[in-house]
Amino acid sequence: TCALPIYHQFWQILTETGGELRDALKPVRPQIDAVLTRSGQRIRAILKPWQVQRFDGFMRDAESRWQKAMGDPEPAPAPAEQP
Repeated sequence: TCALPIYHQFWQILTETGGELRDALKPVRPQIDAVLTRSGQRIRAILKPWQVQRFDGFMRDAESRWQKAMGDPEPAPAPAEQP
């Protein structure tokens, strides 16, 4: 049997897998970020003015979670505002 309790093994596997996934995504990360930026701009364009602020808050939270999951040391620049 393994010396570590099963829950330690579980979290160790998840941590290692997260690192492997980050490494695997590195080559395509610019394309993923571009797709996410374009989709945010498209959604923002169809929202009513009173909905934009709430959507922007949602996007900031989602981007923060994405950056944390990807191990980014600092936030990516905010998408350009659309007139």
